[in-house]
Amino acid sequence: MKNSYSKIRLSTVLLGGMLAVGVLATNVAAETPAEDGVDFGGMLSVPTMLTSYGAIEQLDFDASTMVISGQRYSVSQTVKVEINGSYGAFTLLEIGMGVQFELAMYDSGQKVITEIYQTAQIVPE
Repeated sequence: MKNSYSKIRLSTVLLGGMLAVGVLATNVAAETPAEDGVDFGGMLSVPTMLTSYGAIEQLDFDASTMVISGQRYSVSQTVKVEINGSYGAFTLLEIGMGVQFELAMYDSGQKVITEIYQTAQIVPE
């Protein structure tokens, strides 16, 4: 009889623990801000990831934005930058650089660059 009581009690404790973990995980997910402060009313949106390329036309380091081939993009605070095969920083990018980049597109229409690689130097005409 003692064994069956122990098994029931152990099952109850495990179930209660799993429920507590589920509630904790739900609360953490609901309160965690999306990357770069994208707020979707407490709900997180899973972005669509795309790869694109173009030439840098404008850079705004203060606003963390850039224009590539006529399109304005936000730049992630944790952007991975590679220049001439070496790791770099967003502030080392220059107008006229040819780049390939990874882009997160959110349901809200916001486009955030998460990775950017220099591909060539494009000389303006």
